Amino acid sequence: MAALALSILLSLAPVTPVASASAKGIETATCASQSEASFPRAFSGPEHLVVGPLSFWHLREIQEATIENLREHGGWKSPALVRPGHTVTVSVGRAARSYARLQYVHVRGRDPSDLEAFPHTVRFKSCSKRRALSDVDGHPVTFWSGFVVIRKAGCLPLKIRVDRRRPRHRVLSVGDAECASS
Repeated sequence: MAALALSILLSLAPVTPVASASAKGIETATCASQSEASFPRAFSGPEHLVVGPLSFWHLREIQEATIENLREHGGWKSPALVRPGHTVTVSVGRAARSYARLQYVHVRGRDPSDLEAFPHTVRFKSCSKRRALSDVDGHPVTFWSGFVVIRKAGCLPLKIRVDRRRPRHRVLSVGDAECASS
């Protein structure tokens, strides 16, 4: 009887539509949504964007992207890796939000052609050392598979806040765009 009552109660609970999943433009990637893999030299290779305990695998290579490649794949695949015990918040700068977003929280039914359905900010909350399934050179990390969803060549400004420290700003050139890189 209790199971029936719980079933009825759950069926009456409001369902959050896909469109409102990032209505405020912010999503959180947690330990529960991590993937599993090994990433050699993720914090030391020049092809990675590294800020403290965060590494975006091969994101610096986005400057070599062609518009055709970005369109074909819907953006640039760049796994996010965070060392245990940290929360890192990454935001696409306001100037680029009309053509660039982040996709690290996978929402069923999200329309890939609707750029505004993706958040401009993702908060990455890493797992503990014990729960992290991935590693960098034998050291535990939390890994989220994801993309920088981008629709054109241009400058990609990112604001990256590690824990409660002052934010760091990085600008990446996408394709043949000329930007003040960092």
